[in-house]
Amino acid sequence: VRVTTLYLNDEKAGSFMRSLLHLDARDLTFTTEKDGRRKVVIDIAALTFGNAGTTVDSFNRTHTIHIPEANYKTVLQHGLRYEVAMPVKKPGPYQLRIAVRDAASDRIGSVSQFIDVPNLTNGRLALSGLLVGKTEEPAQTEVAGHAPNTGSDSEANSAVRRFRVGAPLDYAFVVYNAKLDKATSRPQLTRRTHARPSPQ
Repeated sequence: VRVTTLYLNDEKAGSFMRSLLHLDARDLTFTTEKDGRRKVVIDIAALTFGNAGTTVDSFNRTHTIHIPEANYKTVLQHGLRYEVAMPVKKPGPYQLRIAVRDAASDRIGSVSQFIDVPNLTNGRLALSGLLVGKTEEPAQTEVAGHAPNTGSDSEANSAVRRFRVGAPLDYAFVVYNAKLDKATSRPQLTRRTHARPSPQ
């Protein structure tokens, strides 16, 4: 299991963590149905822990996934992507832990990540998490999305963040509390991108 978690804020939903999970389908147990489709059942549980180590929120769901035979080899090669949205009631540091269980074999994979949620009520400039993906990867921004995706590329999706040399990338983020210019009613923001080479 691999994960990339982003902090986001929505006017209606409030603050939340959007976690993009990548599951290695080769570790899952698929059965063949009468119509030729492959089926797998997974349990996903997520917990957020606050600064004091106490549980803040939890999420549990069981999914039965049906995959057409024509897509089965692609899923084995590239895996499954799953999205979890967890609400955040207060700013501060959080630890997110997610476990995935293959119902047929009881095999379990888990992952954890630390997220620092900014305080948007103080009026200071703040940023969401950074979403990075290859140029042709479709953006998925639904707040309540918990659906598995069988079309992700394990070498270049936003959950794994592993890209081939020379691949074109898109990145996105949200700016919060940007002050508006009185004359134009538009924010006056400057953005600078710096690519740091990895150590040899």
